Amino acid sequence: MIVLHDWSALPDDLLDEISKRFTTMKDFVRFGAVCVSWRSTFILNRKRKFPRQLPVMMIPGTKRENSQRFCNLPSERGRRGGIYDFREPVPFKKFVKGSNHGWLVVAQEIGRDVSVQLLNPFLSENNKIELPVLSSLKIKASYDHRHSHHNLKKVVLSHNPSTTSNYAVMVIHGALEH
Repeated sequence: MIVLHDWSALPDDLLDEISKRFTTMKDFVRFGAVCVSWRSTFILNRKRKFPRQLPVMMIPGTKRENSQRFCNLPSERGRRGGIYDFREPVPFKKFVKGSNHGWLVVAQEIGRDVSVQLLNPFLSENNKIELPVLSSLKIKASYDHRHSHHNLKKVVLSHNPSTTSNYAVMVIHGALEH
């Protein structure tokens, strides 16, 4: 006699306990994709922290592909890495200037100014944060604003915006001096 179990009917407290056992975001996302009730547990717990992992490399696509690819390296011997395609996470007229806490720092020239935003391609909602345009920063030295995105040297976040609204964005900006 075969006994079938309805895995989608597991109690919420048990699903919550299971979700705490994952050590990688990849496995946690797969858990959330099983069924509607498991996805609900995933959504309630998606802001939890995971142990530090190897960074993900971004591989630019072509205009024809209209996508970016992300490659993660294997974190343990015997495990495989993976390549993931994301449709249009970074428009082609923008420049990725770095990343921090899983957020990409994206700059775009708008006339003589530069707009900057944080973009998290792994979140389906609340994945963009607009930062002030560079001309609104109090910059001591004057310089040519053309190609100002090249002068955006480093952007660091004090905390992960996915887990708190209390964070600061620090910018090193300026032309190289010889």
